[in-house]
Amino acid sequence: MLKIYNVLTKSKNEFKPLDSKNVKMYACGITVSDDAHIGHAKQALQFDMVRRYLEFKGFKVTYVRNHTDVDDKIIANANKINMNALDYAKKYVDRINKDLKELGVRPANFEPKASETIPEIIEFVQALIDKKLAYVADNGDVFYIVKEFKNYGYLSNRITEDGISGVRKAVSAGKQDDVDFALWKSAKPGEISWDSPWGKGRPGWHIECSAMCYKFLGETIDIHGGGKDLIFPHHENEIAQSEGRFNVPLANYWMHCGLVKINGMKMSKSLGNGIMIKDALKKYEPEVIKLVIFQTNYRNDLNIISGIFEDAEKLLYSYYKNLQSLEKLSLNDKKSELALNFEKKFEEAMDDDFNTILVLAHLYELNSKVSEILKQPKQHEQLNGIYSTIKTLFNTMAMFQEKPDKFLESIKSKYIKEYKLDTDYINDLIQKRQNFRDAKRYDLADEIKTELLNMGLQLSDTKSNTEWEIDFNSKKKQ
Repeated sequence: MLKIYNVLTKSKNEFKPLDSKNVKMYACGITVSDDAHIGHAKQALQFDMVRRYLEFKGFKVTYVRNHTDVDDKIIANANKINMNALDYAKKYVDRINKDLKELGVRPANFEPKASETIPEIIEFVQALIDKKLAYVADNGDVFYIVKEFKNYGYLSNRITEDGISGVRKAVSAGKQDDVDFALWKSAKPGEISWDSPWGKGRPGWHIECSAMCYKFLGETIDIHGGGKDLIFPHHENEIAQSEGRFNVPLANYWMHCGLVKINGMKMSKSLGNGIMIKDALKKYEPEVIKLVIFQTNYRNDLNIISGIFEDAEKLLYSYYKNLQSLEKLSLNDKKSELALNFEKKFEEAMDDDFNTILVLAHLYELNSKVSEILKQPKQHEQLNGIYSTIKTLFNTMAMFQEKPDKFLESIKSKYIKEYKLDTDYINDLIQKRQNFRDAKRYDLADEIKTELLNMGLQLSDTKSNTEWEIDFNSKKKQ
């Protein structure tokens, strides 16, 4: 039985979709004012994981993730370089999508942009005006009347007077109350705009999600997600808009991801501690980044400390080494007791609010057992089905989908390049060592072994040859 922590109820609730076979899911996407950072990666990967696991459970998921391409920051950044704001936004949509694709994030079923949803936004605003939940100011701005929505604040448990007033103290021109928020902003010089019944202008931030959600998923959906920084005021305002218009719940389950910190500090441009996805991908395999992210519960903040990616890389290397060994053995796909037990533990953990931390703890334990059994050929039947089970289950996190040889070679090549290792020289030393061993000059063979170890390499002697690996525990790698 799948349980989801519902921010609405502040508790884990059994997941019961509106339709027993279909799930409607919306997650607030990225404001495309710049390249995407590791915080965007965390949210995108974790909601992609939710979608994938729901599909694993047998649901058909209709997933919508938007792009905010009309925004004050986008307009300001575009104006600085004398570029059309929509052209500027499109450039970053393309760049962000490229980064997410490289990370292994599947595209949503629908990825609407604010600029492409203007007719629906105007219709939505007009419906709120008709219901006397919004008003048009003299300058053409349109505001939502917060105090007309009696349940305002029930998601975040912030009352109107203490909540919005504490955030928005300045009363904008045309506002009747400082707690009201903009649905439509009248055109200003140097800004993109569209025609509307209230004059030229552009949508406010909150209204786009209500309009998109309704357009693609209807009045009520199963899951609405986003970062926890969006609970107030963005998601409160979405609720006010959508539920004010339709008089039915916007979403039955509200899910919010934690944020990203760098060494305990908030990630921000002003502190210069941001990590762009494109930069992380230059240094690490996508699955390394995913392992770091899934080592933290989706609801918690991720604290990126020094060495966290390197530790994940080392762990993944050991997992893929065992997968490589499993792939080479003559095993069948009929699941052993070990495989079935892991599958059970995996599903129990994921059913408990997508507990990827526990899943990875179970994987660590499984990997240790596999390592032990691999050394005992007579017990290899215990490994039947392990390879395919890991591949299938971890598809829910877009992990362990690489061919083991390819992944291991990629990590190996990275360290060869980083530490300027000469593979021809290494292979020559290994051959010389073997020659000394054949001649029973073990003292000279040991000298060569020591030299290779000092280079940060690990040796593994078999009956037919000697293989070498990166030694992640050597001083060279610290």
